[in-house]
Amino acid sequence: MSGDIIDLDMCGRGGVKRHFIINLMYPDINSKENNSSVELNLYHVRSSDGIQIQYDGDRDGWSIQQAYSTYRQIKPNYSEEVEHWEEVAFIKSWALQEEKGEELP
Repeated sequence: MSGDIIDLDMCGRGGVKRHFIINLMYPDINSKENNSSVELNLYHVRSSDGIQIQYDGDRDGWSIQQAYSTYRQIKPNYSEEVEHWEEVAFIKSWALQEEKGEELP
């Protein structure tokens, strides 16, 4: 990954509800290589794999990806871990937009 990396650690102790807003200001949504993304990780005793979220301009929606690891054999007695991101969900832009004449519940 190249470009700016902003690493924020936020603690939610003390029963205080937290709500974070991250605005991606005019990212290059038409380029797979230069597309901005947001990565979310959970550090807790009930841990979870992190997710990466980025906008897919070709499909007009949000791609949600999770990391998984594989191992690549380098030498007969040596392998290295390689991390990949794979899409696990896609959310269409304006998915809940009201159709003309249709009432939302």
